[in-house]
Amino acid sequence: MLEVHSTLVTLTYGYLSFALAEKWLPSIPR
Repeated sequence: MLEVHSTLVTLTYGYLSFALAEKWLPSIPR
C-alpha cells in the first residue's frame, strides 16, 4: 500500500504543480 500511496502523492503533486504553472504562467507553450 505504501507504493500505491507514494504513486498517488506523486500524481497529486504533479497535477497541482501543473495547475499552478498554468495559473501563474499562462504563456506556457502548448
